[in-house]
Amino acid sequence: LWEGPLSESGRTQEDSPFGNGFSPPGTCISGIRLEIRKWTQASEQLIAGFDPTSLCYSLVERGNAAIITDFRQDGD
Repeated sequence: LWEGPLSESGRTQEDSPFGNGFSPPGTCISGIRLEIRKWTQASEQLIAGFDPTSLCYSLVERGNAAIITDFRQDGD
């Protein structure tokens, strides 16, 4: 469940709840890639890459942030 570079703070993977010593409560049946991006005009244009037939889009924090998904598997 843990994928990607380690943090710049130098914390090891064992510091993550998904590192050594973590006992999941059951079988993992799904995982997601979560990207947190600054809300800019450039990041807003990324919405065009989502499937419009299943797009879910919510503005939060009085429009200062957005949560966007299309519930589709990425090509990678």
